[in-house]
Amino acid sequence: MCFFFFQAEDGIRDLVRSRGLGDVYKRQLPDPAPLVAALAQAFVEVMAGLRPPPQVSRWTSPEVYAALCRRAAVATRRGPASRRPAVVRRVRVQEPADGVVEACAVVIQQDRVRALALRLTGLDRRWIVTELSVG
Repeated sequence: MCFFFFQAEDGIRDLVRSRGLGDVYKRQLPDPAPLVAALAQAFVEVMAGLRPPPQVSRWTSPEVYAALCRRAAVATRRGPASRRPAVVRRVRVQEPADGVVEACAVVIQQDRVRALALRLTGLDRRWIVTELSVG
């Protein structure tokens, strides 16, 4: 007689409706705070023309990526700015729902202080920026 035991994967749940987002839950996602800090710096550098937009395409929705590309194109036409990297001063993260993060970051680049508001959604065990607002 032979017995087989199968262990359920972390992503398999009993009688839970699909949310249509790749069924990613908080325990399956990395800590968002370091990613928000890195992405805030990268987004400001893309918008200043210091970094090519494809470097952030993996972490953005198509709408956010298109907006970043438009702002990068404007910065490229404007001419080269200072090559100093942006510095992230503060990051705040809130999780209003499982698999959703709303964050804000204060970033200093050259002599400007910018505030970024981001909404990240868990998809395929990683965070995707689905909304971006720059002030």
